[in-house]
Amino acid sequence: MSEPTNASAEADALDVGTRLREVRLGRRLTLRDVAKRAQISEGFLSQIELGRNSPSLKTFRRIADALGVDAADVLETTDVALPRLVQRNGGRPILVGPVSKFRVSPPGMTSLKVLKGTITAGGNAGEPYAHGDVEEVLIALEGTVTATVADNEYRLGPGDMLCYRSSMPHTVRNDTDQPVEIMWINSPPA
Repeated sequence: MSEPTNASAEADALDVGTRLREVRLGRRLTLRDVAKRAQISEGFLSQIELGRNSPSLKTFRRIADALGVDAADVLETTDVALPRLVQRNGGRPILVGPVSKFRVSPPGMTSLKVLKGTITAGGNAGEPYAHGDVEEVLIALEGTVTATVADNEYRLGPGDMLCYRSSMPHTVRNDTDQPVEIMWINSPPA
């Protein structure tokens, strides 16, 4: 197997830079905003976006954090063919104790992320936590779930939804003896 050529390495750097720029613009952030949050110079960030420079892994993660996204999401392809059908349980499950989540939206979407999940009877998502600072919607699909957002509790039945900022500490729990099905929507993706 041959080593990548400089041209292909440069193309890869350009793709990462282009993706970082797409996410930044999708979130309506300036170079200055992101550079300041990532603790790098505005010029260096511009060079990365243009594919003229490559960040270290540590810097890349700081930029992703500054954008409010998972570093892995930045590396996902932006080629999302629309319309796109996603089957009911069409993703790889993310298991966190009594909560299982499936990513419903394709990873390359820059304007929103949709997760669907199930919480076992009596289960919860753990202590309240905050992530990023985007709009988040929690929708109860089947069953009744209790959400805690910024120390306030909300009980959601089928079809109910709760809107909040993801920067507000939040969690969900199932106080019933039946599994519940819920959906989270983040815009832009967090």
